[in-house]
Amino acid sequence: MKLFKRKYTPNSNQQEVKNLLANRLEKLRQLIEDGSPEAYDDTSLYEAFEPLALYCFKNLEIPESHRSYIAKNLMGRKNVGESFTKHDAIFFLQSKQLLKDDNYFLEFPLRAIEVMINYNEHKLTYEQMFYILDYIFDFYKLK
Repeated sequence: MKLFKRKYTPNSNQQEVKNLLANRLEKLRQLIEDGSPEAYDDTSLYEAFEPLALYCFKNLEIPESHRSYIAKNLMGRKNVGESFTKHDAIFFLQSKQLLKDDNYFLEFPLRAIEVMINYNEHKLTYEQMFYILDYIFDFYKLK
């Protein structure tokens, strides 16, 4: 099975690679939305999401231009200000606050990760690209 149509190397166009990862996340969101309710349960989805989100927040910078958007989509709160940090996100994820929310939908936190990757101002290393893609594939193993 080929994952990519062409070979991606550390020297590949960074935005093209970021777009590829963001596109995979978008397709994943659509799959989860379109799937039957019995196909996934909230706990197994969160167990696949948490390592991806923690890896991204520990290893990538939050783009200043989208800080508020990422915070609102991750935490589901409108009153999150510009002071939102990586540490806030990591604490929020490790405390499993999303699972405690009755209105929990994974669509918005996945959107936050998608934007974080796509608009990141720093170059992704080859290792980061690999880990992010590997974490995305963990969702497909759930079925």
